[in-house]
Amino acid sequence: MESSYESFVKNTYPFPQAGLSLSEGQLCFQGIPLMDVVRRYGSPLKLTYLPLIADKIQAAQSFFNEAMFKEGYAGTYNYCYCLKSNFFVPVLQEVLKQGVGLETSSAFDVDLVFELLSRGLLSSDKPIIHNGYKTDAYLRKLIRLQELGVVKSYLILDSPEELHRFESLSPVGRQKSVRLGLRMATYEASGSPYYSSRLGFKPEDILPFFEKELAGKQHLRLEMLHFFVDSGIRDELHYWNEFNKALNLYIALKKKCPSLRALNIGGGFPIKHRLDFSYDFRQMTGKIVRAITAACRSASVSEPDIYTEFGSYTVGESGVAVFEVLEHKCQAKGEDWYILNNSLLNTLPDTWLMDEAFIVLPLNHWDRPPVRVYLGGLSCDQADYYRGGANGRGVFLPSWPVGQSEPLYLAFLHTAAYQDALGGYGGLQHCLIPSVQQIFVERGKRGAWEEVWVCPEQSMEQILPLLGGNLLNTRKRDISPQTRDR
Repeated sequence: MESSYESFVKNTYPFPQAGLSLSEGQLCFQGIPLMDVVRRYGSPLKLTYLPLIADKIQAAQSFFNEAMFKEGYAGTYNYCYCLKSNFFVPVLQEVLKQGVGLETSSAFDVDLVFELLSRGLLSSDKPIIHNGYKTDAYLRKLIRLQELGVVKSYLILDSPEELHRFESLSPVGRQKSVRLGLRMATYEASGSPYYSSRLGFKPEDILPFFEKELAGKQHLRLEMLHFFVDSGIRDELHYWNEFNKALNLYIALKKKCPSLRALNIGGGFPIKHRLDFSYDFRQMTGKIVRAITAACRSASVSEPDIYTEFGSYTVGESGVAVFEVLEHKCQAKGEDWYILNNSLLNTLPDTWLMDEAFIVLPLNHWDRPPVRVYLGGLSCDQADYYRGGANGRGVFLPSWPVGQSEPLYLAFLHTAAYQDALGGYGGLQHCLIPSVQQIFVERGKRGAWEEVWVCPEQSMEQILPLLGGNLLNTRKRDISPQTRDR
């Protein structure tokens, strides 16, 4: 075993690497010394580095535009951000500064779109893709968006019933045409608990649906075919099978529907959850563009505008969650535990919902020997632990003996996608453990970083009203502050 954690990491993985380095023996994330953040704010905390969001968007735009230029591609590339992956306003502001579109998934996040429009953060000429099951409330809000002059609002249909409900809710004698998309259901990769997606039309039903329900109707303008492979955009047989199925369907549909002009390949670019992560974004993008170009030219149809809906890719790697190790426990031979000062169930729900793996690195004590440990959360729940992802056998971290002068702090890296939405940020969480403080930072003018927005840790005064009015309407007794400490 290596004599220090630093030598262990450097001899096992490529390190330092983009966004991760050491300065005076302590971890830096995107050039930010994380121990400096802990000294200023304490822990637990979540930090989001906003400039990386712009970098990711610009990189994807560059990959697609370069590939299109090489092929002499006639269509355009359109980047849309998947709202549900991270709703925080500083994140949305950074995304929208890049001039991209959005994707909604429910009636409820359309309300956020209304707010962005009213505040001038979102331009009415940007594309908005509307996925998810279309309740009547959802459809009414899409009609309202059209009335507000949002000219590129795409209603993506999952079933004939959604179209029928939309027509029944639309004003009689409407003059404006509706931009429609059809979602093609995909088959799932082996290992999935189900065979086909519940979302979208079966591929064989799409042409008959168009001919029966849409052909010849001037107010129903089919412009987009949409598909998404749940396992992501991967250079493997399953992805290409579903991709080619959608591409061939687009060509067949285009020959019958001149208004069809866009192919939406959804999201699915991966993010780094391992220090030895390897993915050639430029090569994969080039293969996608070349495949579309070749198929369309062979069939003598125009190349479609390409749309993507990247969520995790956009924001995931911009975030880090920091915890303090409270105690080192050895429960069995060879089974060591570090107990953290927050609940992983609440703060990083993907660790137990999906057995997701994250990069876990110490902020300090890189000079200590490495040891394999499991990480336990603060709650009383047996499931509140992290083992390193599916089939994981723990993670290597510096040994931390009792009585160490400086606590050991750990960083879960690339945690800005979905964690707070799934964990219910700001609401009621397991064991009433508060939502952790959130810090959003920009590149600093006089230093490495500066805060844009800080939200303190949730207080009990914020939590108690959520439990119901009757609790707060009862007469209070005087209780010394000490009895309310955690």
